[in-house]
Amino acid sequence: MAAEVSADNGSVCIRLSGEIDRANVAAVEDQIRAAVFGQRTAVSVNPANVSYLDSTGKQLLFDLALGAQEAHIVLEIVLPLTRLPVD
Repeated sequence: MAAEVSADNGSVCIRLSGEIDRANVAAVEDQIRAAVFGQRTAVSVNPANVSYLDSTGKQLLFDLALGAQEAHIVLEIVLPLTRLPVD
């Protein structure tokens, strides 16, 4: 699991990759919270390179959305469009 963080003019972009599950969800949450809360006004989370996301990982994203709303932070979760093969 990795959380690559970049910041620019009060906003932050977090690119997640690898597996997010019960074994590492606390570490992922710590990385996200350190990058976001109390510092930023806009956050973009990109999970495009996440290879596995269990229910604790999904709950993390829901909790992030609620926390951002309470902190008046604009949150965008970027979901990539999957290209389907064409016959």
